[in-house]
Amino acid sequence: TLMELQPIFIQILALAIFAIGLMVAISRRNMFFVLMGIELALNAVNLSFVGFAKTLPADMSIAGQVVPLFAIAVAAAEACVGLPWSSCCPAKRRASMPITIRT
Repeated sequence: TLMELQPIFIQILALAIFAIGLMVAISRRNMFFVLMGIELALNAVNLSFVGFAKTLPADMSIAGQVVPLFAIAVAAAEACVGLPWSSCCPAKRRASMPITIRT
């Protein structure tokens, strides 16, 4: 027989992933790393929801499995807006800076 995974281990894993994502988002200055840290933290929250849903009876656990779907949709919208913005805006800012010629 296979050993069943206890919900506390899922929560510990979610906590570790959330802590890593939070540290990446806080400590980095590069926008791509900040967005990756936020995505990692969101995925940890999704894992936590699913882990808590495992402890509920079958008819009640559907809420813990549907909420992560909405969070994944928010993360996809963030990626669609955040990544182009982070690569577009610094390019515009550099282009608007005056050119200095050293002689």
